[in-house]
Amino acid sequence: MSGRNGGNQGANINVDASLATKCAAMTNDIQTLSATLAQLPNVTGTSISFAQGNLVGTWFNSVSTGRARTIWNLPQATSLSISRNWMGALLAPYAMITASVNIDGATAVQSLATNAELHNPPIIIPPCL
Repeated sequence: MSGRNGGNQGANINVDASLATKCAAMTNDIQTLSATLAQLPNVTGTSISFAQGNLVGTWFNSVSTGRARTIWNLPQATSLSISRNWMGALLAPYAMITASVNIDGATAVQSLATNAELHNPPIIIPPCL
């Protein structure tokens, strides 16, 4: 199948029939990771708001260390409102997220409504997990 996108004449479009299966497997993996991490001390609650404070300091200033190695696991959350810059990976597989500020880290959530940006870094997961 071929198609065009804004003048990309001759561009090819590939249809992956296994995409739904891959998506279901990734969703399951994310939910399993969240349940595993829930055994550790985590943020709890179903409705969470991050509206005060700042995630700053040496740890979060470094893209390759702190932000890439911090997972905020919200295993019970069904809603999260973010109005302060978020640093680190956000893992909330059952939550509807509303963000008016940037999220600086990997993001795995049920849904996301934002007028801001998602930035790197991707998460660095230690081999023991």
